[in-house]
Amino acid sequence: MQRLSSELSERLATQVSTADSELTRRLSEQMETEKAKRVSHSVGLAVRRLGKQQLTRGWQTWLDGWLEQQRRKRMLAACSARLLRPQLAAATAHWRRDWEAALAEDRLLEQSRKAEAKAEAKGRELGEAHLAAMSATEERLQAEVAASQQPNPVPNPNPITLQP
Repeated sequence: MQRLSSELSERLATQVSTADSELTRRLSEQMETEKAKRVSHSVGLAVRRLGKQQLTRGWQTWLDGWLEQQRRKRMLAACSARLLRPQLAAATAHWRRDWEAALAEDRLLEQSRKAEAKAEAKGRELGEAHLAAMSATEERLQAEVAASQQPNPVPNPNPITLQP
């Protein structure tokens, strides 16, 4: 019986170790396949990003050329309009010069208004300071006059006499 029980325990131990190794092998295989999927996904993202980058560069190159072509067309149309109607072009140029002169005049007028307002504020500030100084001087003089009109209770022991 003991032999049977030791045999069973050995078998059981073998089966458990086999099951553990099988489970470990399956887990490692599953981890490897998941890692391969992640790497494959990352590579796919990088390839798509590079493809989009190349597409964007190609689109931007085409757009830059097209915008330059449109600018040249507008320039040529404007030049031909000036050549076909010189009086209209001259009138437009004259109007533009007048408009720019009016803008410059408005800027100068605004600057002079600001300077006048600043000078007026400075003058008002100086006037207030002068008025405050005058008031202080007036108060001091009034105090001196009031003090000189009161009789002096202590005679001066050393009066100054003028010699002839």
